[in-house]
Amino acid sequence: MVYSVDIKGIGAYFPNNVVANDYFVEYFKDNEEDVPGMLKMFGRNVRHISDEEDENSVTMAVKACNKALEKTNLSAKDIDLLIFSSGTPEYLAPANALKIHNLIGGKETAIAYDMNANCVGMLIAIEQASRYLANSSLRYAMVVGSEQMNRYSQDSDVITKCNFGDAACAVILEKTDRAGSGFKDAVYHVNSEHTSVMLFPECGLSNIYKNNISEQEKRILWKGGNAGNGFALTKALIESLLKKSSKNIAEIKKFFISQVCRQNINDLADSLGEDQKKFVYVGDKFGYTGTSSPLVALNYAIETGQVKRGDDIIFWSIGTGYISCAILWKY
Repeated sequence: MVYSVDIKGIGAYFPNNVVANDYFVEYFKDNEEDVPGMLKMFGRNVRHISDEEDENSVTMAVKACNKALEKTNLSAKDIDLLIFSSGTPEYLAPANALKIHNLIGGKETAIAYDMNANCVGMLIAIEQASRYLANSSLRYAMVVGSEQMNRYSQDSDVITKCNFGDAACAVILEKTDRAGSGFKDAVYHVNSEHTSVMLFPECGLSNIYKNNISEQEKRILWKGGNAGNGFALTKALIESLLKKSSKNIAEIKKFFISQVCRQNINDLADSLGEDQKKFVYVGDKFGYTGTSSPLVALNYAIETGQVKRGDDIIFWSIGTGYISCAILWKY
């Protein structure tokens, strides 16, 4: 029998503390950069930033997982595979997925591990989990992405300080016998010549305890630039995915693209000859949430009735360095 892998449900968590653009305009009032202009280009309005000292990427992930389980009427004991994705994990050891597994009450026979491909990590994890489910005895997988990038931004860095928002999003995948639904295919593009554009920590872990390393050097370094023009190659990547899947772009109901910059999304829509309304944008509501950003957009689209079962959708995101991934899915 040929199995499909469907998105059974999705849950998202955002801290209660909401910070508007005015805060950052005032924060960087002495900076020479045009902060209001930058925020307009990136498409920001408000973002959720945790103001609780004990809140971290693991505790946020647990809340998102519990929401997804509640929405799907499943128990943590039903989950066969748990993957945690984050560029700001709380721990290097043990695996953060084990912390989450313990806190939600997962079963002993589950597989649980972390994966880090930065902002494209959650999409890669979903693709890997989908292929694994379809070709194994497992039935349910849960992929959860969680970030607190604002907390680790350098105080003087306008881009990272103003744009990042805190969030966690969990997606439950189910293996089914419903022919033609769910995960269809994925394509990738890698250009590893740009691995110094963004670094975290800037100093590298091997140097983090040296006396001459400042607190700021232990945070995220963003050198700017276009990371090798990775976003500009999205059109070609999406077109290759459509060709590979024998799909016409007119059949795609919605696009869920990295929420890093609204102007880039608008430019992509124009280059594809598509209505910008087909590209769901929520970066004005939640800021840039890193690994979870395309799924946060999907969660919002589901809650607001913008997608329905049977719709063809495309995901795309990019991780610094860079690696980009596009996925075709029949929701």
